[in-house]
Amino acid sequence: MLSILSVAKLFVFFSILCLTFGNNCPPPRTILPCTCDESLSTSYLCENITSAETFFDIIENTGGLSFNMLFVHNSVLQYLPTSAIISENFKFLAIRNTELDSLFDKPPTGKNSLDKIVLDNVTLHRNLQWDLFKGLTKLSRLEIYKTEVKSLGNDFKLNISPNLRFLLMDNTNTMRLSKDAFENLNVLSGIVIKSSHIKVLKRSMFPKPAAIESLAFMNNKIEFLPDDIFSDMPKLWELIFSSNKISILKESIFKDFSHHYCMLNVYDNPIKCGCELQWIVQGTMLQISGECQDPEFRKGKRIESLMPNDFGFC
Repeated sequence: MLSILSVAKLFVFFSILCLTFGNNCPPPRTILPCTCDESLSTSYLCENITSAETFFDIIENTGGLSFNMLFVHNSVLQYLPTSAIISENFKFLAIRNTELDSLFDKPPTGKNSLDKIVLDNVTLHRNLQWDLFKGLTKLSRLEIYKTEVKSLGNDFKLNISPNLRFLLMDNTNTMRLSKDAFENLNVLSGIVIKSSHIKVLKRSMFPKPAAIESLAFMNNKIEFLPDDIFSDMPKLWELIFSSNKISILKESIFKDFSHHYCMLNVYDNPIKCGCELQWIVQGTMLQISGECQDPEFRKGKRIESLMPNDFGFC
């Protein structure tokens, strides 16, 4: 079974396939410096844009922009004008290697079908303003790479779509999640926050019950997990906490997996494999991948290879 993170990577790969002209696209000269492709629905690739006025010029030349997908690459401009680009048919927005003052000039109206947004290596001089997401009620997938998002606070909670199903943040320099950051996201099934500076996770951050299937916080600074962190998550099957600072895997944290299969990745953590870990050989459906770092005589031993006789001294 592909992990949710793997599916995300495949999705982005197919979304940025090279564009070729389609029969229903406008004449190429009318949409310069953009190009149009019909093979991925109707999609526009716009590169080296220096002004929001470019989109209004295209409207004037073509009688109106009509596309399902918009890719903005290698550009420097103030913002994307919502009145020019967002329509009921517009479903996918990807911005890459681009510098903006603000993502949009104003929040989109409720009459939009924008379902997926990808930001990859985007510089936002006013940071990511979550109030501009207020009207994106159909947004189900948000992926952010190499774009600074220092925290997810109350402004995120109040403005992000309640229909969000997948959130990925990679190399975003995120340091803090508010105590109830994802509380309203009742259909959220996957969260990936990797290569950031998260230190603390709390159960109150997530809905109760939660529809979450996969939680991935690899390469952060998490030192411990609260006893109740995975409670009321009946669909949870994948946990990725590799490259953190977790040393103790308490039985009380994973008690819900005594009859509930789940995979846990804790590679590159200072895991202690003394008597405190004896519970993993006494009946659990939790499949742990990782290596022991303590005690010294067990250093480097794979956690999944531990047997009852490894704890005979306990």
